[in-house]
Amino acid sequence: MATAHGRTIRHWAATLAVAIVSSCSGGTDNEAEQKLNAALESDPVLQQYLVVQDALAKNRLDEALAALRLLPDSADAEVQQLAAAEQGADIDSVRVLFRSISENLIAHRQLAEGLAVASCPMAFDYQGARWIQRTGELANPYFGTRMLHCGIFEQTGTQE
Repeated sequence: MATAHGRTIRHWAATLAVAIVSSCSGGTDNEAEQKLNAALESDPVLQQYLVVQDALAKNRLDEALAALRLLPDSADAEVQQLAAAEQGADIDSVRVLFRSISENLIAHRQLAEGLAVASCPMAFDYQGARWIQRTGELANPYFGTRMLHCGIFEQTGTQE
């Protein structure tokens, strides 16, 4: 059970993660970016999810696992169960887990402007897989640096 201090640290870490991801995405401080950051601030699960997506796209297992550990406090029960499954995981098993979390979030979240659903038809032996990411250059979390730009954008977020 998390303490108030633990939740404060997690909130601070999530806010820092958004700032890092934002600075890596070009750092422009326009109105659309500000709206997206505000939308992410109100959805800490999606904030951490985007950190996981970015880490997997860069083959950074430790960063992906650290972000997954921050999900459970504010995630729904299904996502909490999925995130708990990451104990002792390798990058391939985290990618399988990420696929399940992605489908859950795609089904239950309305995307803000600046986010998109992307898919890769080659993932998981041509079964295909989807994920949410910031718009811009495609960053495939299922193949990582082997095929970073493999996939297409299926749907973009709408302005709220």
